[in-house]
Amino acid sequence: MATETTSQPVEPVEPPLPEAAYSVVNPLLKAVLRSPLHFLVSDMLLTLAYRGQKSGEVHATPVGYERRDDTLLVTSSYDSIWWTNLRGGQPVYLHLKGEKRRGIADVTEDAEEVAAYLQEFIDRHGTEGTGRVGIRIAGDHEPTPEELRTAAENVVLVRVALDENEV
Repeated sequence: MATETTSQPVEPVEPPLPEAAYSVVNPLLKAVLRSPLHFLVSDMLLTLAYRGQKSGEVHATPVGYERRDDTLLVTSSYDSIWWTNLRGGQPVYLHLKGEKRRGIADVTEDAEEVAAYLQEFIDRHGTEGTGRVGIRIAGDHEPTPEELRTAAENVVLVRVALDENEV
């Protein structure tokens, strides 16, 4: 008798690639985002560079984003560690739509605040694109606030306040 796996109507998204693949994919994406071909992916991706709080080294990673005026919203899995360097309002450098920009990034780990953002995202974009914000919603299910709050426990929200000027 086969065991049936059950999934929740709202659950965290697993990374789309094996961990080892990112050592190849991320440098390629960073190169594209810095090139004249950035338009192929820059509506959804940007490169975010930050200084490691322990190492002091500069790290850059491609991330998905949503723009609201002069604020960029980025989500990440709680299990990932890159975002921990942005706690407390840290300066960042970005390649955003072919431009070099600066900003101040801060992290929201509070599940209620993250759930509110997830609901706003769903209200604007529907449930099909929620993989971009770290969750998967089964079929045509309309998530409840409690389901979103539970899912938000595995997601962090990074807000980047953009500097007015290009770098």
